[in-house]
Amino acid sequence: MAQILNYIMDYHGHILTYDGSALQFVSIENLTSEEAVWIDLATNNLFFRSKQVFFCEKDRRVNITQKPNNLVQIFYDNNLLKISGLGIFAGAHPEGEFVLRNKADLWEAFLPISPEILKFLQYVQKLGNELNVHVLVEKFMLQYGEKEFFIDQNRSISLNDDRLTLIDVNSSIIEIPKLNPALYFCAFSSNEAVKCALLAIKTFEMFSNVDFTYIIFTNIEDFPFPDNQPNLKIIHVESFGIISHLYKRYSQDVMNHLTEYSPIIYSDCDVICNGDLKEFVKVASASEKIYTNVEGDKSKKFIMEYGWFIGDYYKFDETIHDKTIYAVNSGIFSFKSVQSFQIVSVNMDRISALINARHNGIPHKCFDQSAFNYLLTKFCNFDTEFLKQYVINWPHPEFSKIDRTGLAHFCGGLGQFTSKYDKMAAYVEYLSD
Repeated sequence: MAQILNYIMDYHGHILTYDGSALQFVSIENLTSEEAVWIDLATNNLFFRSKQVFFCEKDRRVNITQKPNNLVQIFYDNNLLKISGLGIFAGAHPEGEFVLRNKADLWEAFLPISPEILKFLQYVQKLGNELNVHVLVEKFMLQYGEKEFFIDQNRSISLNDDRLTLIDVNSSIIEIPKLNPALYFCAFSSNEAVKCALLAIKTFEMFSNVDFTYIIFTNIEDFPFPDNQPNLKIIHVESFGIISHLYKRYSQDVMNHLTEYSPIIYSDCDVICNGDLKEFVKVASASEKIYTNVEGDKSKKFIMEYGWFIGDYYKFDETIHDKTIYAVNSGIFSFKSVQSFQIVSVNMDRISALINARHNGIPHKCFDQSAFNYLLTKFCNFDTEFLKQYVINWPHPEFSKIDRTGLAHFCGGLGQFTSKYDKMAAYVEYLSD
């Protein structure tokens, strides 16, 4: 029988944990999953760090042991857990202690909640801080502003949902804003690309004023990635060859890891943040548009004839002949959700598969930028103006002449520097002075 592991929440909105010597309930903001004591809803068995445990008594408090204890029973009463033995009930003190009491009252009831629900509650608390909305989790309810929701009646909610809708205590359907920004990079087969991505992340933390989750997709296994940065995720995906590397940023392989975030921003590894991005994130989270970076100084003739921007897609597809073709640069773009980007993701996978299967040699038109621009033009509601106020492409070699607009895309040559990383690091040092 498959396990259905849930956290155990008390009346005060805290989660049951074990610190190696005693059980205690901690706030959901301070919870780490390795401390949690889990209950398997399929069997009512308890687990701590993948090992089955049992409730016991120690120093007049509830504790756990690996020795079976049949005197303590776990049962349900109106969808709430009760824990008792020989007429004594386990209860949660508001300060977090797991105590023994001689009655079954409010403090002696517990609610199993799934990892998805816990993640959602943590998100709502973070959102409340961001939007200055009062959020409270207690009495097995969520209070968001003036609205109250029974947690148990909304247990199907998930951050993977495109829209976050809850039913409140009055049966009204309320939508919670989805503002969970992610910034992702793709760094394949190059340690320098990973170094550049990590350096870029440092600058987003320094200057963006946005609480991003940072994600690096890579096929490099032996790089010494930092392990003490909770807002950084390293996700290993397969990639081989230049076409795979370039198209991976749009792929279903990548999108499947981004479903809980909104908005989602892709950045090349050679982009440095040098200014505030809060308004950028706010606008991107509220719109269904795909926001794209364009190289605005390119002539129409150059765009149409140079292989990097549209390739042969315009030549062979008459349905886009009446549309304006822009000099889209695929190094920076954003979208509200994975769902809103699906038409691009699915078809970029098709195009890259055909290129790998059919082309003998890889001309400009095979690279991702032309295909991305083609799909945007053919199918999408996309915006080429908004990012102009933030992005500087090909920044000036004299750092003092780079405006602090938000994003500097070092897509040019190296100049006096021996590597892209050295050039970026020198600019970061300049920004730090």
